[in-house]
Amino acid sequence: MSRLQPGAIPYICQSSIDRLSGDSSQSTAKVIPAHSQEIKAGWKLKIRPLLALITPLVLISNVSHAGSSLSVTPFGQLSIAQKEHDFDELLDQSIFFYMLHLGGGIAMGDAYVGLNAAWSINDATVSEEEETGEASRSDYDITLGYNLNDYLTVFGGYKLGETDIDFTAREVENEAENGKFSDNYQESGPYLGLSWQYYFDNSSKLSVAVAYAWLDAENDLGEKPDDAGDGDSNGDSDSEADEPEFDDFSGRVDSDATGYSIGVRWSIPLSDQLSYYALFRLQRYDQDLHQQGSTVSITEQFTEMGMGLSYIF
Repeated sequence: MSRLQPGAIPYICQSSIDRLSGDSSQSTAKVIPAHSQEIKAGWKLKIRPLLALITPLVLISNVSHAGSSLSVTPFGQLSIAQKEHDFDELLDQSIFFYMLHLGGGIAMGDAYVGLNAAWSINDATVSEEEETGEASRSDYDITLGYNLNDYLTVFGGYKLGETDIDFTAREVENEAENGKFSDNYQESGPYLGLSWQYYFDNSSKLSVAVAYAWLDAENDLGEKPDDAGDGDSNGDSDSEADEPEFDDFSGRVDSDATGYSIGVRWSIPLSDQLSYYALFRLQRYDQDLHQQGSTVSITEQFTEMGMGLSYIF
């Protein structure tokens, strides 16, 4: 029999569904020929998801021996959250998104599979010394999990996240230019994690999930207008010319990224099928970028707090 209960739906990586909880997140970048890059990408697509999913898949396979009485329980979830994006190598300040999460899946005995999608409801405002702009964020993931016992769940899955930032330079010397340029940051890959849950006397539940991710990062960096980021008029930029910065990079720069995710969620049933939950999630991804003999390390961190409703059909 499934131990799925109201307020006990798994929360999955970038979103949050509760019961068999899930959540996700150094790196080595290389500039290599396109043909070699395609072979490498194809290899990763085949191997990395397999490594992340093999553990829960093996455990889930045991469910098939549970007999014909095995029940299948659909579940769904809707939530809203505020996500803070810290990207110190690019932005002088944090940017904030309001995210809408929509998720669902099925539980089969002690196993589950869930899908989740999240989008920024409104564009975040970017205000830098030399540029202004707007940013948006989207996340998608699929998770497979298995309850080892009443308190521990192992899970793995595959995620895709993307951030778009449209910049406008505050000042442009060349009148023929409009001062606009865009950056796109995308990361995708498998993750594997473990969650712990504790049940209180009032039927509420506290869940803590920790996961690690191995991601392929695709960074499309727009080229700034000629006068943007050129350094000051006192010649200080010459003394720092030997120290590359992330602002010096442009075009397509791919790399590997690794990182971790920590999620905490509290839920309480409102009825036999409906439950309320509140959540906190921290995700951090690191990567090293290489271009024209220069190497720069960057870190992206996401901090999210939200609330929502889950429903067991």
